[in-house]
Amino acid sequence: MLALVAVALANADGRTGILLSRLLAARDDRRATFGLAVGAFVINAVIAATAGSIANRMIGQGVVLLLVALAMLSAAAALAWHG
Repeated sequence: MLALVAVALANADGRTGILLSRLLAARDDRRATFGLAVGAFVINAVIAATAGSIANRMIGQGVVLLLVALAMLSAAAALAWHG
């Protein structure tokens, strides 16, 4: 869950929302496009949760916390990046 929050923070500049808005405006089947986007997010979240629980059992808490810290640092770097 923390990794998903880190990714959301990294995309907080609004580019993803603008891209989705333009995609929905350009296509006639807006409901299908939005449904695909939401479905892809849910599938991604389920896969991430499953992989996280497997990794947690295999490699231990310390390594998982290190990976989460690296994800949060990369999200912070993406927020601070001007480009």
